[in-house]
This record gives sequence, C-alpha cells and structure tokens, in this order.
Amino acid sequence: MERSKFSKPVAFNKKNEKDRIMLQHVKRKNFSGYVKKLIWNDIPDKHKKITCEEDKKQVPSPIRQDEQSVIGKKKLSAAARIEQIKAQTKRQEPSKSSLPVFLPNKNINK
Repeated sequence: MERSKFSKPVAFNKKNEKDRIMLQHVKRKNFSGYVKKLIWNDIPDKHKKITCEEDKKQVPSPIRQDEQSVIGKKKLSAAARIEQIKAQTKRQEPSKSSLPVFLPNKNINK
C-alpha cells in the first residue's frame, strides 16, 4: 500500500546568520503549512512569466545599437568570465552576531 503523504525536509544551519533569521521567523508557525502556502502562491507567478516569455519570442523586437554593443561585450572567454565574477564577488566576512561569545574564565581554581 502506497502512502498518501510525502515529506521533504528542509535543513537550516544554525551557524549561518540568514538561516538563524529564517528559523526565528518561522519558530512559532506551522512550518509545513507556511511553506505550502508560499509554494502555492508562487505557482501562478511562474506560469505568468512563462506565458509572457512565450509572447515575447513570437514578436521580434528591433535591436538598438546600444543593445548590440552589450551583446558583443558578453562574449568573453571562460577565463575572462571567471575573473569578472571573482571581481564582482565580495568575500564574506564573519558577521557580528548578537549571540554572546563564550569566554572561559581563566581563574577557575583561584
């Protein structure tokens, strides 16, 4: 007999600041119902975007010279694209957490 329910777990990293904020936000909510509602509200938006993209494909738009120059610039080698992405990406620094830092007491036996 096949089960009628299916579970799909979501993992959160307590050390990650964004994950902690999300966990705090959904702490007192029905998590399963909350996620189902978000997914359900997201479904019509996806279909609208797909329909709009199909309409755009049917009607060719004239390309301006500015757009042509942008298209020409996008064709970079793989190494150049990697370097460009590295330059755009900022290195993440550990965020200053509001959680207390554990500092052991050095004078335990004194």
